[in-house]
Amino acid sequence: MPLLPSRGQARAQEKPARKKRATSKPNGKQIATRKFVSVRGIERAIYPISQLKRAFQEAIKTPQVRKPKTRYARSKATAVSSLRIRDMKGESLNPQMITEGGLEPLFLKQCELNPELRLTLAQPFVVDFEGYLGLGTFTMDFACYPLYGKPFAVDVKESCALVSSDYRPLIEARKQAFNDFGFELQTPTEITICAEPMCTNVREIYACLGQDQRLLKKAARQVNEALIRAGGTAPLGEFLSHLPPQTIRCGAAYGLYSRQFFADHSAPFGSDFVISKEKPHD
Repeated sequence: MPLLPSRGQARAQEKPARKKRATSKPNGKQIATRKFVSVRGIERAIYPISQLKRAFQEAIKTPQVRKPKTRYARSKATAVSSLRIRDMKGESLNPQMITEGGLEPLFLKQCELNPELRLTLAQPFVVDFEGYLGLGTFTMDFACYPLYGKPFAVDVKESCALVSSDYRPLIEARKQAFNDFGFELQTPTEITICAEPMCTNVREIYACLGQDQRLLKKAARQVNEALIRAGGTAPLGEFLSHLPPQTIRCGAAYGLYSRQFFADHSAPFGSDFVISKEKPHD
């Protein structure tokens, strides 16, 4: 028998319950919260090892607003001018980097002249390993940003530390932790940093870059014109017949810094030093 329509009043339809809108306050599981630690009255960001990508990205946005820490007295803390930071022309950026020891300033200068690196920052942030591999917190000496590829961390060490039975396990654990989270921790030593003639060349080239920028750029243009006439590759001695020695040195130095010229540093920075318009492996 077919059902008859109801003769009573229609029952009000119950509206489905509305879904609660997500609150704007995220919980700790959705995004990692950043902690801070006070070092000599200055707040420094601490990033968990799982947030290394974020740490590198944020550090490059405000380089040297974070004052690098040093465990030593001022006599052992070295202020090094970063030409790369200075050329970013940010009024809020401090081009003076504080490093520790004697190897770190030289390593920074080598990075400034390395055509493969875009920028190098001293002690940019603190990494919290959160107990991974039994590790605590760690402040790298430098964060290096290549022109292509991922940034990487640098911890400058004396060669004896890498073979020490007491310290070597700690270094290896840190390198393994960085590798497990997709980044590299390099540990250069005095063997590579102080290798000759590269070491002396960097010091001499860097000393030339302290002059007025207009004079450096003018000298680089003159050396560039002479290099083009020479065929694109020539030792500095070939320019002595028509350019002053100081112009050659300053022009070549600024050209190497600004990546107009390239060199393999196989000879001391003098008459036999070869510069080129192209990279050796291009």
